[in-house]
Amino acid sequence: MKTGLTQQVTPKSPSELELHVANRVKKRRQALGLSRETVADQLGISHQQLAKNETAKNRISSIRLYELAEILDVSLAWFFEEYAGFEPGESCGLPGANEEETELVMLLRQIESVEDKAAIMGLARELASSQTPEHHDEDGDDKQDENAA
Repeated sequence: MKTGLTQQVTPKSPSELELHVANRVKKRRQALGLSRETVADQLGISHQQLAKNETAKNRISSIRLYELAEILDVSLAWFFEEYAGFEPGESCGLPGANEEETELVMLLRQIESVEDKAAIMGLARELASSQTPEHHDEDGDDKQDENAA
């Protein structure tokens, strides 16, 4: 009597999303100048295991992705950005936000001092109010002051 326990099991190949997330992990680690060994040590895994995560040979668990987000100083949503169907700005709860706007919100959230946050908000309000329509072209880009020498 066969139980099916001895049949050959082939691992499912990684999905496009798994490949995308794995690639983002690797690119961010490299952009920060961190070695695979350094990040693996912080995760408590071998550098070989991290290599398998970065190539999607082994899936990245939700807990590991959370830990990677902290180590690589990004939001969880960052790993999914640039993937088809991902809405920019979802990571900060502001639909349509670009990468800089999202980063600004994420940085602001990390500041604990109420006074520092108030100072930043005051500066942002001042800068925003000084932007008048004549300083922008139709695309919203800053115009060069034609009278400046």
